[in-house]
Amino acid sequence: MTSQTIYYANLRSIPMEEREERLNNLRNYKYVAVDKSLLSNYVLNRLWELVVSLFPRRLAPNLITVFGFIFIVFACAVNVYYDYEMVGAAPSFVYYTNAVCLFIYMMFDAVDGKQARRTKTGSPLGQLFDHGIDSLVATLTVIMFTSSLGFGRSLESFLFLASSKLIFYFVSFEEYFTHKFVLSYINGPTEGILSGILVFLVSAIFKPSCWSWLLRNDLSSHVSNISLLGLFFIVVVPLSGVISSIRGIKTGDKLTVLLQALVPIIFYTCFYIYFRQLKNTFNFYVLMLTEAFNFLILIVEMSYAHLTRRDIPIAWPSVTMFAFCVYFTYRDIYLYGLFLFAFISACLIVFGIINEICDALQIGCFTIRNEELMNKKN
Repeated sequence: MTSQTIYYANLRSIPMEEREERLNNLRNYKYVAVDKSLLSNYVLNRLWELVVSLFPRRLAPNLITVFGFIFIVFACAVNVYYDYEMVGAAPSFVYYTNAVCLFIYMMFDAVDGKQARRTKTGSPLGQLFDHGIDSLVATLTVIMFTSSLGFGRSLESFLFLASSKLIFYFVSFEEYFTHKFVLSYINGPTEGILSGILVFLVSAIFKPSCWSWLLRNDLSSHVSNISLLGLFFIVVVPLSGVISSIRGIKTGDKLTVLLQALVPIIFYTCFYIYFRQLKNTFNFYVLMLTEAFNFLILIVEMSYAHLTRRDIPIAWPSVTMFAFCVYFTYRDIYLYGLFLFAFISACLIVFGIINEICDALQIGCFTIRNEELMNKKN
C-alpha cells in the first residue's frame, strides 16, 4: 500500500473493508459503450482509425485527451482576449480558431479510446479521465459559443450552460444505473460538436451579428428561440433521465435517486441567482470557473461511484457551500472564496481518485509502463 493511497483513504474516511471492495470492483470493471450515430460509425470512424495510426504506441491515451483539452483552453483564451464582453466583437480568425480547435478536441476525444485498445492499455481511469475533461470543456465551449453568437452575459448564455450540463449529468446518471454508456443516433460528442463547429464557421464568415436576425424575434418579451429551446432541455432532460434511471430500483431507494437527481437542478438554480447579481464580466468568468470545478466534482464522483459499484455521494462540501452562500447578501469576496474552495476541492478529489486507481491497477496516468508493454506483446 502506497502512502498516496493511505493519504487518499484518510482524506475521504474510507474504511479498509470498503476500500478493498472498491479495488476489486476496479480490477473487474468492463467498459460498455454503444454509439448509434450513423455519422460516427460510417464516416468519422474511418478518419479516426487513420489518425490513431499516426500516434506512437508509447503515447498514453490520457495524454491524447489532455492535448485535446489544451487546444480548447487555447481557443477559449484567444476568444476572451479578443472579445472580453462576449458580444461578438472578435475578428473572424478567432472563430475560425474556435472551429479548428473544437474539431481537434473532438478528434482526440475519439482517438484516445482507440489508442487504448490499440496498445491494450484500456482501464477505468481512461473513462473517468474522459468524463472529467469533457465536463471542463463544456464550460469553456459555452464561453466560446456565447461570443460567437454575440449573447454576452444574457439569459441565453445561462440556458446554454445549464441545458448542456444537465444533459451531460443525466446521461452519466443513467450510465450509473445501466452500466452502459449509450450515445443516441444524434448525440453531443458527434453531431453536437459538429453543430458547434458550424456555428463558429458561420460567425467567422458572416459575423456574429447574423445570429440576431436568425435567432431573435420581435416580440415585446424579447425572448429568443434559443432561450425557449434551452428551457425545454432544462425541463425535459432531467425528467426523462430520472424516469429512465429509477426503473427496476427498489421503492426504498427511489427517494435517494430523486435527491441525487435534484442536486444539479438546485446547483444551477443557485448559479442563476449568482448570475443575476454579477456587476462585471470578470466576476462572470470567476463564476463560470467556479461552476466548472463544482460540476467536475459531481461528474468525477459519479463516475468513480459507477466504476467501484458504490452509492453516489449526495452532499459535497464545495457544492453545498455554493448553494448555502446564496442565502447571504452577494459580495465579490464570497464569490472568490467559493472559486478557491471549489478549485482546491476538485484538485484533492481528482488527484486522490487518480492515485487510488493507478495504485489499484498498477498503471500510470500519463505513461505506459514497461510491464504494460510486455503484457501487450504477450
